[in-house]
Amino acid sequence: GPTNDDRIQQTEQAEPSVVSNLMSSGSDVDLISITWNQPSIPNGIIIVYEIRYRESDNSDSFVYVNTTNTQHIIDKLLPNTNYIVGVRAYTIAGPGEWIDESAMTLDLQSSIIG
Repeated sequence: GPTNDDRIQQTEQAEPSVVSNLMSSGSDVDLISITWNQPSIPNGIIIVYEIRYRESDNSDSFVYVNTTNTQHIIDKLLPNTNYIVGVRAYTIAGPGEWIDESAMTLDLQSSIIG
């Protein structure tokens, strides 16, 4: 049967599953805030999360950011624009799969009216 040998647990890390509960929302005209939970199957110790984003209707390459938190604010964005935002987790063995969400920055008009 399965053993409880801690040494095996530590050395046999694998890529994690996808992060769970990724949520993204436009929080200002130039900001999108995202939150997520660690993967349900981490397969080891999560060492970093990688975030990627780009405009949805633009085939430009993604911009990448790393964080050790489970939340992030993406700034310097265009107002009233839809973005694709993705997150993946890394263990020492490598990255998990990307999971993507879309979010829209706020409209200049609506933020002025308040």
